[in-house]
Amino acid sequence: MTNSNISFNSTGEALRFVASEISAINSAFLEIHYPACGERFEK
Repeated sequence: MTNSNISFNSTGEALRFVASEISAINSAFLEIHYPACGERFEK
């Protein structure tokens, strides 16, 4: 992680960042392919 543009204070912070990225990608995918069902996946 030392050569990354984003520095993390801890592994937990890195995991939260990755999880948020995955969540955003999944949300975008669902909005594109399943627009009528989008409300079901809102948290």
